[in-house]
Amino acid sequence: MTNDHGPMGLKDMMNKAKRDATNLAGSTARSAAFGAVSGAVAGSQAQDPAAGAPAEPAAPPGPILPQVQDGPVSSATGALEPIAGITLERYAELAAKMADCNGDLEVCAQIAEQNGVDRATWEAAMNGWNFRMNDQATAAEVALAYMPLYQQALSTYGGPRATATEDEYLEMLCMINTDLKEGDVRPVPFEPMYARFGINAPKWSQISTDWVEYLAGNPEIGAAFGDRAIARIKELDELWLTTHTLPWPT
Repeated sequence: MTNDHGPMGLKDMMNKAKRDATNLAGSTARSAAFGAVSGAVAGSQAQDPAAGAPAEPAAPPGPILPQVQDGPVSSATGALEPIAGITLERYAELAAKMADCNGDLEVCAQIAEQNGVDRATWEAAMNGWNFRMNDQATAAEVALAYMPLYQQALSTYGGPRATATEDEYLEMLCMINTDLKEGDVRPVPFEPMYARFGINAPKWSQISTDWVEYLAGNPEIGAAFGDRAIARIKELDELWLTTHTLPWPT
Protein backbone atom coordinates (compact mmCIF):
# COMPACT_ATOMS: atom_id res chain seq x y z
CA MET A 1 0.00 0.00 0.00
CA THR A 2 1.48 3.36 -0.94
CA ASN A 3 0.94 7.02 -0.31
CA ASP A 4 2.61 10.10 -1.73
CA HIS A 5 5.80 9.30 0.15
CA GLY A 6 6.31 5.63 -0.73
CA PRO A 7 5.26 2.46 1.06
CA MET A 8 2.69 2.97 3.77
CA GLY A 9 3.65 1.21 6.99
CA LEU A 10 1.44 -0.21 9.70
CA LYS A 11 1.37 3.02 11.71
CA ASP A 12 0.16 5.01 8.70
CA MET A 13 -2.51 2.41 7.99
CA MET A 14 -3.69 2.51 11.58
CA ASN A 15 -3.71 6.30 11.54
CA LYS A 16 -5.85 6.22 8.42
CA ALA A 17 -8.24 3.76 10.07
CA LYS A 18 -8.37 6.06 13.08
CA ARG A 19 -9.15 9.10 10.94
CA ASP A 20 -11.82 7.22 9.00
CA ALA A 21 -13.39 5.93 12.19
CA THR A 22 -13.28 9.37 13.77
CA ASN A 23 -15.02 10.86 10.74
CA LEU A 24 -17.63 8.12 10.92
CA ALA A 25 -18.11 8.85 14.60
CA GLY A 26 -18.86 12.44 13.77
CA SER A 27 -21.44 11.56 11.13
CA THR A 28 -23.08 8.82 13.18
CA ALA A 29 -23.31 11.05 16.23
CA ARG A 30 -26.37 12.59 14.66
CA SER A 31 -27.95 9.14 14.89
CA ALA A 32 -26.60 8.67 18.40
CA ALA A 33 -24.16 6.01 17.33
CA PHE A 34 -21.28 8.27 18.28
CA GLY A 35 -18.94 5.40 18.81
CA ALA A 36 -16.78 4.47 15.87
CA VAL A 37 -13.66 6.12 17.22
CA SER A 38 -10.57 3.96 17.28
CA GLY A 39 -7.97 4.13 20.03
CA ALA A 40 -5.01 6.41 19.46
CA VAL A 41 -2.01 4.76 17.84
CA ALA A 42 0.76 4.34 20.40
CA GLY A 43 4.44 3.59 19.94
CA SER A 44 6.73 4.14 17.01
CA GLN A 45 6.69 2.76 13.47
CA ALA A 46 6.81 -1.06 13.53
CA GLN A 47 10.15 -2.39 12.34
CA ASP A 48 10.90 -5.36 10.10
CA PRO A 49 10.40 -8.68 11.92
CA ALA A 50 13.41 -10.86 12.56
CA ALA A 51 14.19 -13.45 9.92
CA GLY A 52 12.78 -16.89 10.47
CA ALA A 53 9.55 -18.82 10.25
CA PRO A 54 6.32 -16.76 10.17
CA ALA A 55 4.85 -16.17 13.58
CA GLU A 56 1.62 -17.85 14.55
CA PRO A 57 -1.44 -15.54 14.35
CA ALA A 58 -1.90 -13.67 17.58
CA ALA A 59 -4.83 -14.45 19.81
CA PRO A 60 -7.45 -11.71 20.19
CA PRO A 61 -6.03 -9.08 22.53
CA GLY A 62 -7.64 -8.49 25.86
CA PRO A 63 -9.73 -5.36 26.34
CA ILE A 64 -7.60 -2.24 26.52
CA LEU A 65 -9.40 0.67 28.13
CA PRO A 66 -7.68 4.05 27.84
CA GLN A 67 -7.06 5.80 31.12
CA VAL A 68 -9.78 8.22 32.12
CA GLN A 69 -8.84 11.12 34.35
CA ASP A 70 -10.59 11.65 37.64
CA GLY A 71 -13.35 14.24 37.57
CA PRO A 72 -14.97 15.94 34.58
CA VAL A 73 -12.91 16.71 31.50
CA SER A 74 -11.99 20.35 31.09
CA SER A 75 -10.35 22.58 28.53
CA ALA A 76 -8.96 26.09 28.43
CA THR A 77 -10.52 26.52 24.98
CA GLY A 78 -14.09 25.78 26.10
CA ALA A 79 -14.38 22.91 23.61
CA LEU A 80 -15.30 20.47 26.37
CA GLU A 81 -17.84 22.62 28.17
CA PRO A 82 -21.28 20.98 28.66
CA ILE A 83 -23.92 21.49 25.97
CA ALA A 84 -27.50 21.97 27.15
CA GLY A 85 -26.28 20.79 30.55
CA ILE A 86 -24.92 17.51 29.13
CA THR A 87 -21.25 16.94 29.87
CA LEU A 88 -19.05 14.92 27.53
CA GLU A 89 -19.00 12.14 30.16
CA ARG A 90 -22.79 12.07 30.27
CA TYR A 91 -22.99 12.18 26.48
CA ALA A 92 -20.63 9.20 26.22
CA GLU A 93 -22.77 7.27 28.69
CA LEU A 94 -25.98 7.98 26.76
CA ALA A 95 -24.33 7.15 23.42
CA ALA A 96 -23.13 3.83 24.82
CA LYS A 97 -26.64 2.99 25.98
CA MET A 98 -27.85 3.79 22.44
CA ALA A 99 -25.26 1.58 20.77
CA ASP A 100 -27.89 -0.77 19.33
CA CYS A 101 -30.33 1.90 18.13
CA ASN A 102 -29.19 1.35 14.52
CA GLY A 103 -29.58 5.05 13.83
CA ASP A 104 -33.25 5.21 14.88
CA LEU A 105 -33.49 8.71 16.34
CA GLU A 106 -36.87 8.02 17.90
CA VAL A 107 -35.51 5.04 19.84
CA CYS A 108 -32.51 7.11 20.86
CA ALA A 109 -34.72 9.90 22.15
CA GLN A 110 -36.74 7.37 24.13
CA ILE A 111 -33.58 6.00 25.72
CA ALA A 112 -32.49 9.51 26.61
CA GLU A 113 -35.85 10.15 28.27
CA GLN A 114 -35.59 6.86 30.17
CA ASN A 115 -32.30 8.18 31.52
CA GLY A 116 -33.71 11.50 32.65
CA VAL A 117 -32.88 13.62 29.59
CA ASP A 118 -35.86 15.14 27.78
CA ARG A 119 -36.05 15.11 24.00
CA ALA A 120 -35.21 18.78 23.47
CA THR A 121 -32.16 18.59 25.73
CA TRP A 122 -30.94 15.40 24.08
CA GLU A 123 -31.30 16.80 20.58
CA ALA A 124 -29.48 19.99 21.54
CA ALA A 125 -26.65 18.01 23.14
CA MET A 126 -26.44 15.52 20.26
CA ASN A 127 -26.30 18.25 17.63
CA GLY A 128 -23.91 20.36 19.68
CA TRP A 129 -21.39 17.62 20.36
CA ASN A 130 -21.68 16.46 16.76
CA PHE A 131 -20.87 20.00 15.61
CA ARG A 132 -17.79 20.17 17.82
CA MET A 133 -16.63 16.79 16.53
CA ASN A 134 -16.83 18.09 12.96
CA ASP A 135 -15.54 21.62 13.53
CA GLN A 136 -11.85 21.76 12.61
CA ALA A 137 -11.23 24.13 15.51
CA THR A 138 -12.43 21.63 18.13
CA ALA A 139 -12.62 18.18 16.48
CA ALA A 140 -9.23 16.83 17.58
CA GLU A 141 -9.56 18.01 21.18
CA VAL A 142 -13.08 16.68 21.59
CA ALA A 143 -12.28 13.34 19.94
CA LEU A 144 -9.20 12.83 22.12
CA ALA A 145 -11.25 13.43 25.27
CA TYR A 146 -14.25 11.46 24.02
CA MET A 147 -12.49 8.27 22.96
CA PRO A 148 -11.60 6.89 26.41
CA LEU A 149 -14.90 8.08 27.89
CA TYR A 150 -16.90 6.31 25.22
CA GLN A 151 -14.85 3.11 25.36
CA GLN A 152 -15.27 2.94 29.13
CA ALA A 153 -19.01 3.63 28.89
CA LEU A 154 -19.43 1.08 26.12
CA SER A 155 -17.77 -1.58 28.25
CA THR A 156 -20.04 -0.65 31.18
CA TYR A 157 -23.37 -0.29 29.36
CA GLY A 158 -22.90 -1.89 25.94
CA GLY A 159 -22.81 -5.57 26.86
CA PRO A 160 -19.87 -7.92 26.28
CA ARG A 161 -16.92 -6.24 24.60
CA ALA A 162 -16.58 -7.13 20.92
CA THR A 163 -13.53 -9.15 19.88
CA ALA A 164 -12.01 -10.44 16.66
CA THR A 165 -9.18 -12.80 15.75
CA GLU A 166 -6.10 -11.44 14.03
CA ASP A 167 -7.29 -12.83 10.68
CA GLU A 168 -10.72 -11.28 11.15
CA TYR A 169 -9.28 -7.89 12.09
CA LEU A 170 -6.92 -8.04 9.10
CA GLU A 171 -9.84 -8.61 6.74
CA MET A 172 -11.92 -5.88 8.42
CA LEU A 173 -9.11 -3.36 8.02
CA CYS A 174 -8.37 -4.33 4.42
CA MET A 175 -12.04 -4.10 3.45
CA ILE A 176 -12.06 -0.40 4.38
CA ASN A 177 -8.64 0.50 2.92
CA THR A 178 -7.43 0.73 -0.66
CA ASP A 179 -4.20 1.83 -2.31
CA LEU A 180 -6.03 2.99 -5.43
CA LYS A 181 -5.99 6.79 -5.43
CA GLU A 182 -7.37 7.82 -8.82
CA GLY A 183 -9.67 6.53 -11.51
CA ASP A 184 -11.29 3.17 -10.89
CA VAL A 185 -10.96 3.19 -7.10
CA ARG A 186 -12.15 0.18 -5.11
CA PRO A 187 -15.14 1.13 -2.93
CA VAL A 188 -14.33 0.90 0.79
CA PRO A 189 -17.49 1.75 2.77
CA PHE A 190 -17.88 0.50 6.32
CA GLU A 191 -21.32 -1.08 5.87
CA PRO A 192 -20.28 -4.24 3.94
CA MET A 193 -17.60 -4.90 6.55
CA TYR A 194 -20.12 -4.51 9.36
CA ALA A 195 -22.55 -6.84 7.61
CA ARG A 196 -19.95 -9.48 6.84
CA PHE A 197 -18.75 -9.70 10.43
CA GLY A 198 -22.05 -9.03 12.19
CA ILE A 199 -20.89 -5.88 13.96
CA ASN A 200 -21.78 -2.19 14.06
CA ALA A 201 -19.90 1.06 14.56
CA PRO A 202 -19.59 0.75 18.36
CA LYS A 203 -18.36 -2.84 18.13
CA TRP A 204 -15.87 -1.88 15.43
CA SER A 205 -14.55 0.87 17.71
CA GLN A 206 -13.90 -1.71 20.43
CA ILE A 207 -12.21 -4.19 18.10
CA SER A 208 -10.08 -1.52 16.46
CA THR A 209 -9.07 0.07 19.77
CA ASP A 210 -7.85 -3.21 21.23
CA TRP A 211 -5.98 -4.39 18.13
CA VAL A 212 -4.34 -1.02 17.40
CA GLU A 213 -2.97 -0.88 20.93
CA TYR A 214 -1.87 -4.53 20.86
CA LEU A 215 -0.07 -4.28 17.52
CA ALA A 216 1.60 -1.00 18.45
CA GLY A 217 2.85 -2.59 21.65
CA ASN A 218 4.21 -5.70 19.88
CA PRO A 219 6.41 -4.42 17.02
CA GLU A 220 7.38 -7.80 15.54
CA ILE A 221 3.80 -9.00 15.40
CA GLY A 222 2.76 -5.58 14.15
CA ALA A 223 5.33 -5.62 11.35
CA ALA A 224 4.21 -9.07 10.20
CA PHE A 225 0.60 -7.93 10.36
CA GLY A 226 1.48 -4.87 8.28
CA ASP A 227 3.10 -7.00 5.58
CA ARG A 228 0.02 -9.23 5.44
CA ALA A 229 -2.28 -6.22 5.25
CA ILE A 230 -0.30 -4.66 2.40
CA ALA A 231 -0.48 -7.93 0.45
CA ARG A 232 -4.20 -8.38 1.09
CA ILE A 233 -5.05 -4.82 0.07
CA LYS A 234 -3.05 -5.28 -3.13
CA GLU A 235 -4.90 -8.53 -3.79
CA LEU A 236 -8.31 -6.88 -3.29
CA ASP A 237 -7.36 -3.88 -5.43
CA GLU A 238 -6.20 -6.12 -8.28
CA LEU A 239 -9.37 -8.19 -8.04
CA TRP A 240 -11.45 -5.03 -8.31
CA LEU A 241 -9.50 -3.68 -11.29
CA THR A 242 -9.71 -6.94 -13.24
CA THR A 243 -13.24 -8.14 -12.42
CA HIS A 244 -15.10 -5.30 -10.67
CA THR A 245 -16.13 -7.86 -8.07
CA LEU A 246 -15.22 -8.38 -4.44
CA PRO A 247 -15.60 -11.37 -2.07
CA TRP A 248 -18.60 -9.69 -0.43
CA PRO A 249 -21.75 -7.84 -1.59
CA THR A 250 -21.05 -4.23 -2.58
